[in-house]
Amino acid sequence: MRLLKLVFLLSVIMTHWFCDQQVKVSKSHVFFQNQKAKWIQDKKILPQSDADFYLDDPAPLFRKTFFLNELPKKATLFITAAGYYKSTINTFELENNILDPTWTDYSKRIYYKEYDITQQLTRGINCLGVTLGNGFYNPLPLKMWGRINLRERLSVGKPRFIAKIRITLPNGKTEEIVSDSSWKYGYGPIIKNSVYLGTHYDANNEITAWSHADFDDTHWDNAMPADPPGGKLQKTFFPTIKINKKINPQKIYPTKNGKWIVDMGENFTGTYSIKLSGQKGDKITFRFGERIYQDGTLNPMTSVIGQIKKSGLGGPGAPDVAWQTDSYIMGDENPIWFRPEFTYHAYRYMEIDGLKEKPKKDEIVGLSIHSAVDQKNHFTSSAPLLNEIQKTVRRTFLANLVGVQSDCPAREKFGYGGDLNATSASFIYNFDMQAFYKKTVYDWVDAINDSTFVDTAPSVGIQYCGISWESAFLITQYQLYLYYNDLDFIKEMYPFNQQWMDKVARIHPEGIVHKGLSDHESLSPVPVQLIGTLHYLQTARIMKVFAGIMEDRKSQSKYHQLASDLTKKIREAFWKKSIKGPINRQTLFASLLYHKIIPEDEINSAKDSLRSAIQKAPAQHLTTGIFGTHYA
Repeated sequence: MRLLKLVFLLSVIMTHWFCDQQVKVSKSHVFFQNQKAKWIQDKKILPQSDADFYLDDPAPLFRKTFFLNELPKKATLFITAAGYYKSTINTFELENNILDPTWTDYSKRIYYKEYDITQQLTRGINCLGVTLGNGFYNPLPLKMWGRINLRERLSVGKPRFIAKIRITLPNGKTEEIVSDSSWKYGYGPIIKNSVYLGTHYDANNEITAWSHADFDDTHWDNAMPADPPGGKLQKTFFPTIKINKKINPQKIYPTKNGKWIVDMGENFTGTYSIKLSGQKGDKITFRFGERIYQDGTLNPMTSVIGQIKKSGLGGPGAPDVAWQTDSYIMGDENPIWFRPEFTYHAYRYMEIDGLKEKPKKDEIVGLSIHSAVDQKNHFTSSAPLLNEIQKTVRRTFLANLVGVQSDCPAREKFGYGGDLNATSASFIYNFDMQAFYKKTVYDWVDAINDSTFVDTAPSVGIQYCGISWESAFLITQYQLYLYYNDLDFIKEMYPFNQQWMDKVARIHPEGIVHKGLSDHESLSPVPVQLIGTLHYLQTARIMKVFAGIMEDRKSQSKYHQLASDLTKKIREAFWKKSIKGPINRQTLFASLLYHKIIPEDEINSAKDSLRSAIQKAPAQHLTTGIFGTHYA
């Protein structure tokens, strides 16, 4: 805990949040200072049973009015939430306020944003509006794979937020408006929202002009002070999630069952905006998938959440099949443009059910979203096939950058360490990942415990993949050092890194790794003793480098000796001895060469063995898993 506190202290911490009373419309008002702002929420309690979580649960709308005698010289909004928030100032939406805040372990740290709202304020009455979504703080009790209930694995609770506006007047004086029980709230048209299953919107529940300054909120209830989620408040320092591309449909056609299929022409992660028409009460349902069946109907099964594909698997109240689904119920306004909030999908094809007329191409826009990493790096070649592969790789990478680097942006959305270890260098070749990966390492700091290995950060409680996954914590730091020369970050993390290496030594006292997942998705077996121990060796070598940076000669010698011992053990077990039983020989020789296990005078022999293993494979294709492919 002491080391975690040191990490937190080295980050920017939000302090001095002050509160005031509800400011009435008058020329004289008092801002009550020197009291901290409060986390606030609505007064509705969470459901008492798992099944009840699937019932309608409208997203709360919060508003605060305040009076300005004169236009400010500067006005800054500081805001964050446990869950997601969407905010407006005098009805103007905050710029780039998408899926905020970025997912973290809310009990450890929460990132806030600063917005310059100077131009949005007016003389007289102003209004700050906030809508809260569930995000990863209030997930459904959906049992992924029939066993993992995120409500039992994450820091969870009712969505809540904290906010402050700091106003600098022309005379240099400052005033502050903050979140407290003087805020008012009601319930709006978002009747359900899940980061996995989607958003459901009933336009008949819309409250006209609720975020306008002159809206009468006397009948609304006062917000309730909430317990802080527990995490330290820190300023966002990494690229946030943005709409990066608008995608036009390539084709729209009817299916035999009376639905419409919209082909966006490419797979991407994001949402959409669509113009809808119909009668009041009409329900329009959207489903999403990466593929279609031969008859042209939607195939949503490759992106089903948590592989929940039959009745009873997802737990009480869960859908029989956990499709990515949104819905919209028409109200009085017709036509309207609809864009769902607080969710995101991974898809190429959109199925629309409930529209009586064929939608038009110019009335549907796909909105590709991802963390806004710099994309200036590029690669082209004289080979068209390689260029197409590069385009696909970049699109796939970006689709999996939504606050965390995920293994898939639909079914799981988790930040697995194995995928990070296998691809981080490739991500860096394509994008500026420095700040994103620093945030990733902090996620691992918050996820790691003292006794076992965890597989994801933020942690979702999966603990069977072993060192090849959790070592992403250290290997990602090395990538930051190798590609960005980030010495300060290495120095900051060094004490924690040493503790982590001590934990590995306790779990694997003999050096050879016997438990965990090996070359994931390899087409033939690869023993964890090979891949797991190689990752242990890799971290020992990294720590030797880090100890040198720290001028810690004693530790440098210790890690040098550990690396030497592990190299000998791996060489003895997997090179000098004949391997008994089935093993993926492509992974075997590629990994031994990559990690420099082979004696120098025998490297050509190992290369010949790798070449032979590839030539003997069906169609001379790679049969390796995520690590063997990287090594090859």
